[in-house]
Amino acid sequence: MRRLLIALSLAVTCSVAAQVPGPEDYVRYLIPLVQRDIKGANGSVWTSELRFRNRWDRDIPIIGALCSSLLDPPCSQVSNIPPDTTVTLPIQPRGDGADGAFLYVPIALVGPRPVITLHVRDTSKGAGGYGTQVVTPRIDEYQAQIDLIAIPTDPRYRGTLRIYGNGAAPQLVRVRTYSETDNNLLNSQVVPLSGIINIAFDPFPKHPAYAQIDAVPDSARAADADRVRIVVDTPDAGENPPLVWAFVTITDNVTQLTSTIAPNR
Repeated sequence: MRRLLIALSLAVTCSVAAQVPGPEDYVRYLIPLVQRDIKGANGSVWTSELRFRNRWDRDIPIIGALCSSLLDPPCSQVSNIPPDTTVTLPIQPRGDGADGAFLYVPIALVGPRPVITLHVRDTSKGAGGYGTQVVTPRIDEYQAQIDLIAIPTDPRYRGTLRIYGNGAAPQLVRVRTYSETDNNLLNSQVVPLSGIINIAFDPFPKHPAYAQIDAVPDSARAADADRVRIVVDTPDAGENPPLVWAFVTITDNVTQLTSTIAPNR
């Protein structure tokens, strides 16, 4: 009888383990900004709001660093979203709040894709602005080379280039800046993406390797180019380069109104 009970216990344990989904059962989304009251230039205070709608007819488990407060760790890894429901997802930043995070959504065998919207706004302006919507790409929308065009060099605006790896590990990327008028190369630099090396394999990394730099380097401004093109890729990567994602935010120095320049999806 004891052997039978042990056998039944092992069978149940194995059955449960087999039902635990792995990363192959999820679609990974990049949430590029998870800011919470981050102070910026000219008295601005930036906050992002991530909204998620479950359009399916069943509960779905969302995986990520989901935290209701910066001061109340540990974070919940899984949040079950009821059907036909829209919720705000409070994702925890890895560092200073200017970096991104990954969100894992179950693969829908039947039914529509979920709706994910990310808005970033300057809360120092009160209710004066709804903010700017930021693209939240799937991991299969990452590219070997990112081209960002029509980046203004006008000093009335500040531009920030944000770059994301497709995993948590640190990596190097190359950023080249060209004049849009004559396609001359104005600047080339190698940029390290800050990341985390996990000793044990993490099937669900919470945050991507990340960097943010000035979108318009001094050499491009000195060239007196009206607009520039930015190319982001991996230097000396061979035939199978690591895929990356990048976009630029353009902010008016007076009004703090922000727009984004992102790759095609």
